[in-house]
Formats: sequence, structure tokens, C-alpha cells
Amino acid sequence: YYEKNDYARALYEFQVILGSPAAAEFHDEALYWSGEIYMNNGDLEGALECYERIVNDLPASKYLGYAIYSKGWVYRMLGLFDEAIKCFEDAVSKYPMDKVSMEAQFRLGESLYLSAKYKKAEEELDGFIEKYPLSEKTPEAYYLDGETKLHQGKYRESIVFFDRALAISPDAGWAPLAVYGAGRALYELGEFTASSGRFKRCLEMAGGESIRSHALLGLARSYRKSLASSEALKTCDRIIAEYTEDDVAQEAYYQKVRLLYDDMKYAEAESAAMKAMAGFTDGPFAGPLRYELGRIYIMQDRYDEAIKEFIRIADESEDIELRASAVF
Repeated sequence: YYEKNDYARALYEFQVILGSPAAAEFHDEALYWSGEIYMNNGDLEGALECYERIVNDLPASKYLGYAIYSKGWVYRMLGLFDEAIKCFEDAVSKYPMDKVSMEAQFRLGESLYLSAKYKKAEEELDGFIEKYPLSEKTPEAYYLDGETKLHQGKYRESIVFFDRALAISPDAGWAPLAVYGAGRALYELGEFTASSGRFKRCLEMAGGESIRSHALLGLARSYRKSLASSEALKTCDRIIAEYTEDDVAQEAYYQKVRLLYDDMKYAEAESAAMKAMAGFTDGPFAGPLRYELGRIYIMQDRYDEAIKEFIRIADESEDIELRASAVF
């Protein structure tokens, strides 16, 4: 019944077994598969209870390693990454010869990455790739390893790992993210033409709106750095039009203001800054936009207005570098 996805009937049969003292030798299996059913049905607390009963009450069970792994998976689904990491570490160290060890080591690296423990995640993912070079999880491990290296500023290495991941599985769900990650790394390396190419490729591949908006923003940044101001402005306007309430739109306004300022189009830059500040009263670029407005006022000899903007930033901003720049 479980294999036929008839979970209600399967759970009933497993509960009959669990209620029968004569079937004690099957209790661990019945608990494990009941936990899997609860997890598939979204009852994570019910699943966790089943796995914990195996771990606490049936330490000799052949399902113990799988129960520890599944317990970690539930914690991962709940966003409790420290608890998940502990379970995956236990599964790897205590059951190195079981199939579950491979899956647990991958999930350990993934959970460390998701909890922003990038150095440790890199070590685990490097170890996974070395130990299981041909597993079905290896391409995704390359991708995640690339992300850990990117977050640590290892830009050249991250590109190598993103490209290896894409060479093996070019159509994977994470493939647009790998292309985007390589674009970010190239941008940080100052290779703006190459980064533009990656962001364009990401746009061609991506279906989700979040990755598309970030790829467009990456493209706008790269165009600006490579002095393709016309293309950068067009891209900023596209983001503003398509993502009106997104933080990405706020940065697109900021990039647009900087572009217009650099082109000495101060009236247009002021208009864009005012429109952005009216639409986004707070957020990560509220302060920087106000700072740019102060700079625009200086270039228009409107010093009193500029001083007011800088004083407000100095008094209100939580960004110490921005406050210092405003005081200066």
C-alpha cells in the first residue's frame, strides 16, 4: 500500500502491527514506514515521534541509521539546521558502510551551507565529491560547493565548481543558480563582459521570478561597470517596471541614480531618487539613495538641501560607513 501511495491504508496496517505484541519483531519497520508516511503527508511532528521511538527504544534495529537520517531530514524541513547537522553527522560517523551514509553526508554539507557555515560546508562537500564522484548527488554537490566558495571569496574556484556541475547536469533545477553564481564570481573578479554573458544565459534558463530579477540586477551592475550606461539604464528601467515592490527594484533605482549622476544628468537623477524614496521609505537602499540625493544637490549648488540630507543620514542610519561618508 505504501508503494502504491495509498498512505491511509498503509498507515492503518502499520498501526495494526504496532498494536500487536506478537508482531514485536516488525515494530521498528512499522515505525519507520509510519514516519515516512507522516512526513509525506506533512505531519512532521508525527514523523519525528516515530523516528525518535526507534532511536530511543530500539537501538538494535537495522533501521536505526535510516531513522537518524530521516530525523535529520525532518529537522532540515523545519529549518532547525543545527539539529539536522547533528543527526546527519551521526548517520555518517556511525553507519559509514550503509547507503544512508552517502545521502547523510550530502545533506550535512547542504545543511551547513544553508546555515551559513561555509568553511565547514566546503570541507564536507569536498569530501563527498572525493568519496562519491559518480553518485547522482555529485553534480548538485559541485553546485553547492561552488556556492560555499563564492561566499568565502574564492571566486576562481567557485567558477570551476559551478562549471563542473553544469557540465554534468545542464538541465538540473539548480542550473540557473549555478550560472548566476558564476556571473557573480566573474563580477567580483572585475570581468564584467564575461559576467554579463552569464547573467544573460541565466535569464534564458530561469523560470522563477526571484532568480530572474537578480539576474537582471546582475546584468545592470555589469553593464554599469563596463561603461555600457545606455544598456544599464534600460535594464534598470525593466527591473523597476516588472518588480515594482521588490527590494531588487529599490537597488535598480539606486543603480539608475548612480548612472544618471555619472552622466551628469542631475535633474533626471534627482527625479529618479525622489521617486524611489517615495516608493521605498525603508529598506537596504533607503540610506544610500538619500546620500546620492545629497551628492546631486551639491552638483546643483544646492548646499543647504545637501546638508539636510547628510545630517539626516548621520543621525538615523545604522550603516557606520554611510554615516561616516555623510559626515565627511
